[in-house]
Amino acid sequence: MLGYLQKIQSWLANSFVILDKLFSSKLFRRLIIGLFVLQASYFAVTIKFGIPPDEGWHIGIIEYYKHHSLDPFITDQTSGFVLGDITRFSGYLYHYLMSLVARPLGFMGDYAYFVLRLINVVIAAASVYVLGKVGDEIKLPTKLTNFGLFILTNSMMFIFMAGAITYDNIQVFVASLCFLYLVRLLGKVNYLNTLSLVLWLLVGLMIKKSFFPLAFLIGFAALVCVSMYIAKTKPNLKQMLAKEFAQSKKMFIVLGILTLIFSGLFVERHVVNYAIYRSVDVICDRVHSKKNCTEYPIYKRNTALANEAEKTTTKIRKTVFAKAWLIEMRNSIYRVSAHKVMFLSSYFTAAVIIFYIGCGLAYIRAFDFVKKESKLIIITSVAVAYGLVLMWVNYNTYNKYGVFGLALQGRYVFPVLGILLISSGYYLHKAIPEKLKLMWAPIALVTYMVFMLFGGALYFSAKANFGGIDGWGQFLQPTYRMYFDTRILEIKHGE
Repeated sequence: MLGYLQKIQSWLANSFVILDKLFSSKLFRRLIIGLFVLQASYFAVTIKFGIPPDEGWHIGIIEYYKHHSLDPFITDQTSGFVLGDITRFSGYLYHYLMSLVARPLGFMGDYAYFVLRLINVVIAAASVYVLGKVGDEIKLPTKLTNFGLFILTNSMMFIFMAGAITYDNIQVFVASLCFLYLVRLLGKVNYLNTLSLVLWLLVGLMIKKSFFPLAFLIGFAALVCVSMYIAKTKPNLKQMLAKEFAQSKKMFIVLGILTLIFSGLFVERHVVNYAIYRSVDVICDRVHSKKNCTEYPIYKRNTALANEAEKTTTKIRKTVFAKAWLIEMRNSIYRVSAHKVMFLSSYFTAAVIIFYIGCGLAYIRAFDFVKKESKLIIITSVAVAYGLVLMWVNYNTYNKYGVFGLALQGRYVFPVLGILLISSGYYLHKAIPEKLKLMWAPIALVTYMVFMLFGGALYFSAKANFGGIDGWGQFLQPTYRMYFDTRILEIKHGE
């Protein structure tokens, strides 16, 4: 009997070693990205247009650029007020670039938007690839980077948004590149890494206003790093520049030109907006008449809510808000939170809670300020700080409009979610006692199976097509035909 048990123990140990090698391989990372692309593409071709968050609005601005301007500057807006103000809109870069893609696809009619959705899938997949490079740059064990990437790419809302037309996808991509160049700068301070980081920070600022706090935090971390390097080594900066320029002349020229271009775009939009309107994000009625602005649903909603909020004196406490914020963030990452809401299994919700409690306990047990983890600590700190800024912004929004949940979506944390999950994987593994490290493989396997079966497109498809749950089928394209609501059709034809 004892010999039989020893054989089972030996077989399990060998199986765990084989699993560990698989999870540590670059092949497994390619499988992660491939599975993600398949799931996101499923959503891209099956979900009705206009259901993903703000997709109708994004399509409307793309169409406006497509029909009204070949350059990114719209100076005279005479229609399309249902979109709000476009002339001083600070996050226009994504829509402008997509309009350039949409122009030659006119022969496809409305089906061109399937192409735009699939381009977004590619952008999202590129984000996952870059996040993998961040883990590699920090020299984390590949299996731990892969662990974080697997959880990210099997989080329902992340997959759902990847298959939608939205600037959130390119924001995540640019944020991932900023983290990559920050890590490279932390490893080696030079002009090339600094210029690359500055360029991508500028690009991010032209995509979405919520990138501002992340750009500040990453920029601050980079500034401290460079300042400490200069103070410690006292390099000859001119000689350093000359040497680097001689080694990478073409790259310097390209980066320099692009940085100048995006610096100009930043000044034209953000600096001028602040100089004239005292805000980088200009309210519609500062540019257009209130009559025209009332066509914009968000302006109309916010104005009404602000008026009602002035009459309300009862507010929830900050601690209560913080708890509710964390719960809503968790829910809106692992369910579909769009113009239709899809709730996940209560069992999977419990599994997610257990996973995050485990991550929290692992940080408490294993976190330590050691030099070899300094890069991971810095980018994790940036990610956590960004989350706290989002909470603060949401709390201010709640106080202004008196409605909990307004502009509170899990997708807003996507620019840093990959970093947090990679970091969580590292500290979960570190928290396991050395004698039990072999158990990482089965723990990871069970986690992978739960998230893959219940957190992604497979579960969604099964429920939408066969589950019999009321309303889930409303997400899907009717016999895969194009679907636009009335407002999008109005925007498309410039009415």
